Amino acid sequence: MLANSSSQLMKLLSLGVSCALLPQIILRLIYPWTWSVGPGAVKRMTALAEGYPERDQMTHLMSMLQLPPELAGSILSLLGLALCSAGLLLLITDKEELPLTVAAAAVFCCSPLQWLALLNGPDMIALGAVSLSLGLLKRSLWALPLSLWLCYWGVVLKSTSWPLLLLLVPVTIAHFPRAKIPLFIAPLLLIFSPQVSSLSLEPWLILSFLQNHPEWLLLISASFPIHKKNQRLIWLYTLGALIISILFLGDKLRPRYLTSLQVLFYLLSVDNLARIHKGLVVLIFGFSLHQGATFFQSWCHLFQEREGVSCPSWNPNIEHPAYLHSDHSALGAQELHLLAKTAPERGVLIPQLRDGREYHLRAIASLGSIPYRIITEKNCCHVREDRTQCATRLVENIRQYGGRLILPTPIEYQHTLRVPQKEKAWAMALQASLEAASNNEWWSWVEGQHSPLDLPCKASPSGR
Repeated sequence: MLANSSSQLMKLLSLGVSCALLPQIILRLIYPWTWSVGPGAVKRMTALAEGYPERDQMTHLMSMLQLPPELAGSILSLLGLALCSAGLLLLITDKEELPLTVAAAAVFCCSPLQWLALLNGPDMIALGAVSLSLGLLKRSLWALPLSLWLCYWGVVLKSTSWPLLLLLVPVTIAHFPRAKIPLFIAPLLLIFSPQVSSLSLEPWLILSFLQNHPEWLLLISASFPIHKKNQRLIWLYTLGALIISILFLGDKLRPRYLTSLQVLFYLLSVDNLARIHKGLVVLIFGFSLHQGATFFQSWCHLFQEREGVSCPSWNPNIEHPAYLHSDHSALGAQELHLLAKTAPERGVLIPQLRDGREYHLRAIASLGSIPYRIITEKNCCHVREDRTQCATRLVENIRQYGGRLILPTPIEYQHTLRVPQKEKAWAMALQASLEAASNNEWWSWVEGQHSPLDLPCKASPSGR
């Protein structure tokens, strides 16, 4: 019996890996630009290049692989996708529950998971750890120590995985049919206490979210367990986690932060429709695939417009906020990488950018041993020196002694600043000091010939 159980577990794990990785291969072949990395990933790349692997837990994991940072991040995302798929299969399949083939197809068609796995960051590996912990715990109470350990590391890697911890309650109740309140609800309340104390008591946030993302209404409605009373508790806790997440995050809410809950509602919907008629699951599969394809295609069109990438010929006519993209850190990053790589030998300078996007330059410069400075008034200007005088002196230093000074152009794009608000006046002063500068769509720069002198301004702390 133990051998049969182990065999079934290995079958589920291998099925989860194959169902997860095959769509990733397809997506990365159709949309090769999805390998682009965002601000979080380039910060970790910079930390590794500058010998600071203890920056955070994800950076430490990447350093353990002993691979190029960008490749290490992608491998960990794919590993997280495989763990998540296996955990979800363990969670939603059983002898009396969803057939294995239907569950595998559900994982294969789950576009939110595939989208999250394309990100070069801790989101997927954190979600994978927590999902696997829930799946293992549902199969056996003996897995509780391992499950709690995986949950801990999932939350440490990325706090957006914490809503899934609520599901420890209904999953554990299944092992205590006579106990309505498991013994470790109290520790769960302690885990959630920082989040609960930070909740916003503004219900309009929930209404606004559902208005902007009506697909959630469809998933919530279709996922309510009609035939299985024991799954209603899971549905209720998932709904509670969604409400808590929206109230906790407020205006900082991003759709990808709710991916774990979206996937659970999606799988519960598949289970519901399969119990009515297995042919009906095609509806939810089609909805998920269409949603994912539209999202990717609209994202690709933005890159096509501003970066010149090629997209498939399909042209979705969607004007809904869920599918529109007006801002992404990779836009302009390729040109910035090139400007850093081709800078004069003295080095390259750039002001702080919004959301730490100057790390796109820092990562390339650190990996290529190119001197760089992140220039601010604090680390460039003398005491009692006027901002305009400081900016003019800095630009003249570059023209006379060498290096390349890069500025975002324009500083404000589509009513969004490309530099932090506190750095706007400094960036405007630098821009006013530029004369006969070179430029492309996203950047302006001035440069001078090679000089043995070090770059002006103080250096940034390594890896920070």
